[in-house]
Amino acid sequence: MRHIPTSLYIDTQVFVRNGCRVNTQVLIQLLETFVKGGIRLLIPAIMERELLRHYQRTASDIADKLSSAANRLCEVKKKYQFKFFSSVELPPKNNLQAKCYDEMVHQWETFKEHFVVEKLPIVGNLEDVVDWYFKKEPPFSDPKKPKEFPDAFVLSALEHYHKKYEVNIDVVSKDGDFGDACKRYPFIAHFSSLDEYIKAFEPELTSEDLERPVIDPTRPITTEDLTELQAILGRGNEVTSFEVERALRLIAPRGTNYEYFFDHAKDGVWLEPLRSNGYFDNPPDLEETPDGGYQAPSWPPINYLVRLYETMPERVLEILENLPKTSNPRILEGIMDVVLKADSVEAVNRLSPRILSFLEHAR
Repeated sequence: MRHIPTSLYIDTQVFVRNGCRVNTQVLIQLLETFVKGGIRLLIPAIMERELLRHYQRTASDIADKLSSAANRLCEVKKKYQFKFFSSVELPPKNNLQAKCYDEMVHQWETFKEHFVVEKLPIVGNLEDVVDWYFKKEPPFSDPKKPKEFPDAFVLSALEHYHKKYEVNIDVVSKDGDFGDACKRYPFIAHFSSLDEYIKAFEPELTSEDLERPVIDPTRPITTEDLTELQAILGRGNEVTSFEVERALRLIAPRGTNYEYFFDHAKDGVWLEPLRSNGYFDNPPDLEETPDGGYQAPSWPPINYLVRLYETMPERVLEILENLPKTSNPRILEGIMDVVLKADSVEAVNRLSPRILSFLEHAR
């Protein structure tokens, strides 16, 4: 099954291996894989401190190389008396290093803007970290490596975040010992590279495989979206709060994503998020056509409510009896389906205004 996006942590060394740059091909591909704000980026304080330390070192190295190159150019010009290029004037090395560092930090801040950033504390539980150290558990289990307290602090912060928000976490790290430590946690999915992580989001279904085909290429939908919605709905009531937010974001523009969701959602976990986001507030009425006739727009949420009645009858009846008045026969037919499922005097009494409206518009 195609991987579902969750909260993401990227190890500092991933950025270091990309030359402390955020404009490499794989990092650009990462940004293109997710819409802006489509995924949470977890940034433990210890990780960002370590990254900024690498920026300082890289900025110093760049300043050294630029200064050396400028000096060599001046020597060549002086030696050969070349007049076709002017001397290269650079700011003092300290100023040059500061400018390089500031630019790298600016690029990092811009990179983060693509995500919903969650800043984590330095460590979640220091006692756990000390425990791992004395038991020589990952990330402290490799005797060839120096003490791995930064990695342990990160793992502790991730665990703390999971306990607080009950979300799954994706970790991208090439460090084998760090990967072994991730195996302790069922809520962590470990990837050894960004390429591997991005590949996990490739859709395994084509539009022909989906139950509902792509019906209008101009509407806000992609095969990847539908595959993702299918995977999220397939988790039943075990979806995380992040997955709920992700699904709501996918259906917000309406279109095929919206229709697919309401044609397939069947679990009660969706009822309150949908209600609080207004999805049951404005059922469409009959619309008059230019030729003087009428058309009945579809209202996909009624399909979900009819399906949900089996498991949450009281909540469904409450929503239906509080629906704004409508003359739309497609919605009234859905309400009648609930009445027939209920087969009770109480349901008839509570929905009697809707039943009368249905009978009136069925004439």
